[in-house]
Order: sequence, then C-alpha cells, then structure tokens
Amino acid sequence: MIIEDIKRRSVDDQSDPTSPYYFKTRIIDITTDRGRFSTPGRVVTRTELVARSEFGMSRALPKDLNIDFRILIDDQMKDFTNDNKSVKTLIQKTKQFNDITRKSIFSMSVFQPAENVLTSMTTETKIKFADLQADFLQKRLGTNLITYPYLGLPYSEYVDFINARYQRNENFSTVFVLDMNMEPTTFSKIIEHLVKKGPTIIPLIYRDWQDTPLQHNVISSYFNHNQVAFFACQVPREEPGSHTSNLHSVAFGGGFDLVSLEQRRGFGKNTKLDLTKIRFFSPKTLSLDILENVISDPDRNLYSEFNFAPHNFNDFVYLRKIIDGYVGARVHPQKYQILYYLTRLHEALTSPPIFEMSQDLIIKKEISQFITQTSLKNVPLIRNRH
Repeated sequence: MIIEDIKRRSVDDQSDPTSPYYFKTRIIDITTDRGRFSTPGRVVTRTELVARSEFGMSRALPKDLNIDFRILIDDQMKDFTNDNKSVKTLIQKTKQFNDITRKSIFSMSVFQPAENVLTSMTTETKIKFADLQADFLQKRLGTNLITYPYLGLPYSEYVDFINARYQRNENFSTVFVLDMNMEPTTFSKIIEHLVKKGPTIIPLIYRDWQDTPLQHNVISSYFNHNQVAFFACQVPREEPGSHTSNLHSVAFGGGFDLVSLEQRRGFGKNTKLDLTKIRFFSPKTLSLDILENVISDPDRNLYSEFNFAPHNFNDFVYLRKIIDGYVGARVHPQKYQILYYLTRLHEALTSPPIFEMSQDLIIKKEISQFITQTSLKNVPLIRNRH
C-alpha cells in the first residue's frame, strides 16, 4: 500500500466556540493506491481480527482500515537478531495479517520494541533492528508502506535516520512512529521535520493528555495544516473517569484523525476471572458497561446491535448460547476468554459506523449536540475545556 495524497477538506472550524464542548474537528481525505477514505476513522487491530476468529463468528469485521502494532519484548528482540526460527515465526504471522488485509484501503504493521527493551539498546542496535524489520518483515513480503518503529534517538540522530530512509515514490511510502512521551521540544521538532517532507501520516504511541499536555498541544497546532494526519495508536480501551470508549474521546477530544486500540497479549492465564472487567461498548452512549447491566437494560438489544443478515441463523444461535451461559465465565477460564473476545468483536463491529457518522456531523456542525447525547460529555478531556 502506498500513500498517494492527504488533504484537509476546505471546511471551517465546525464547532461553536460558545459551546461548553467546543473543540476543533476536521475531515482529512487520505488516498492510497487501493482507494480513498476519510477521517475521523477507527482502525481495526490485528487482535480484533483474532478475536473474531477465536470467537468463531462468520460475520466479518470492517477491513478497510487495519493495523498490526506488535510490541516486542526482551526475548523476542534477542531472538530476532539471533534466531532464524523466531524471525520465521514473525514472518509467518505477518504474512497471515497481510493476506487477511490484502483488500484493505489502508493497512500497516509496526514492530515496536517494548519501552524497557528500547532503553537498554544501543543506538547501533536500534538502527540495526529498524532496518532488519523493514527489510525482512515488510519489503520482502511485498509491503509498500514501510514503517519504522519509535527508536528514542537524540534529535540530530533522528533527523539523520529519517532522511536516510524517507521515501515517497511509486514504489514505497515510509512512515515513522513517534512516542508521545518524547521530550516535548524534540517531539515538536521531529514532527515539523516530517511534515515538511510532504503529505504524511504520523503514527503516535498514545499517552494520556494529563501526562503529555505539551505534546497534545503540538498535535492541536497542526489543525489547519492540509497534508498531515495524526494516528493515535495503542489507545487504552476505557477512559477510567467516565467509563467511556477512549477511542472516541481521543478522536473527538484530542484532535486525532485516526485511532486504534491498544494491542495486548490476551487477558493472561493468571488473571482473576472478574466479570466486571468484561465490558461491552454501547453504540448509543459510547460507554462501556458490564454484560449483566447490558442484558437488563430495556433500551438495549445486544443481538440487534450485531446487525446479522436475516439468513445468518447460526451466528445468532451461537451468540445467544454464549450470552445465556455467561455466568459460567466466573469459574471457567475458556468461557471467560470467549466473553473477552466477544466484547472486542462487538466493538469492532459497532464502533466504526460511529466514526463514519461523525464525518457527516462535522459537516453539519452538529458534533457538540452529539456529545451532549453520549457519555463523551463526562470525559475530562472534553468536559474541562470550558
């Protein structure tokens, strides 16, 4: 996939400055060699695709926008540079993701050393890894959108690294992942350097606005720029203060054009089977709630939210069986895991249409009204703006 063009639509700031929920919103049109899509947009992760597969539902997830953001831990990093078998395993998993998303308009893979691993690596080791993953996990697998992970280099070295690898031609597009935990001045200068190179998507490892206010301000300062899209990756699922979908609060309150959920390695074998941690997304309120409350809510019909085709009887029966027997997940790890997959599958089906609808709301200048009808009005990032 090659990024061909990025354009901000020539629309005015669509929010009312007198509204208590005032913030800037925009629409970006992104063209790749596979088609065109618009933002705000929700990018489906590999773990959501896995959830659909593991749950065993035939209903397909949206495949226009996809990402595989792999965090590589210490042993994986050591094996990557020393063990052919481990590299082969990563190649196979990456090929599988590429096959699943081969018809996507936008698809990218990121191979990111874990934060504690990155701090222990030398500059030479970081650059060696970045080049190896670009070659063996991307270029040689036919990937035309080449991603480079965040490396934590000093500013001058980072600029040299970017300049030596930046491409935008008929064969390749390159994107460089940054971390919002970067020192603010360095963060601002590197983003400026990338923006000056032409139309680009900048993937960012997302950090909460309370921890990185200056970095969030840098993102906001590019609102009127016509040829850059900011992609918030690894966004935690829930905004803790309001139990609201964090993807929606980050997109509507943080000014990001694209968002994707944090990819984790599962709920863990030793995790307590606590059903209060199994939360379902509400496409109406954008909140997250436990299954017991969802089932007892007279205003919700969880089955209809899946929007099954009339002939899709098997998926409906299977879903009803899982929900009717959900209490077994309190003591049975496999049933707990199935419910976990179901929450991710349900959200991946019901959340993207909200983002598509938001584009129309931006044009109609109705975002503020929309917020007042959802739990977004309780999100501190949005609520405390006035």
